[in-house]
Amino acid sequence: MELLTLAKAELKRSENDPSHPFRYFFLGTHARFPQVRTVVKRGLDDRLGLTFFTDSRTRKVGEIRQNDLVSALFYHPQIQLQIRLNGKASILSEDSMEYAKYFNQIQSGPHRKDYTTKETPGTPSMDESEIIYGETIHLTVIKISPHDLDVVQLGKTRHHRSHYERDGNLWIETKLVP
Repeated sequence: MELLTLAKAELKRSENDPSHPFRYFFLGTHARFPQVRTVVKRGLDDRLGLTFFTDSRTRKVGEIRQNDLVSALFYHPQIQLQIRLNGKASILSEDSMEYAKYFNQIQSGPHRKDYTTKETPGTPSMDESEIIYGETIHLTVIKISPHDLDVVQLGKTRHHRSHYERDGNLWIETKLVP
């Protein structure tokens, strides 16, 4: 199976399977040093654009405001498939209908508490029992528009790797030495 077809299929499969490895990905941003952390994929569009949520007070939001070029890394250990996606991040306006949909989802869902701490995420705390939650929901929705993909699948006898660059609605493939 062509690597791009496989990558798309697995990314789409992860939309409906909460235990799929592609439900989570590693997000890389720019600061003094590269910053990489795990985030939860909340959406995928037909152009392989990604959506994720974060607390609006996190460092990653400021890093994206300073430099909107980001990387996303997915790895599926069972089929040994890795996808590296480079793209441009954009912060959804709180006035948009799409933001309102996600906000309502958080407001009435089980993860509301993740966005309501009184202190900024990353603030030193002696113990988790000291964390105080408030009513204000500090939600930021970030979308990543992909620029290019690097897809690798490891195999017992052979590895496969291709680079894909977006050209409008098409992906231009360059096969690479793994």
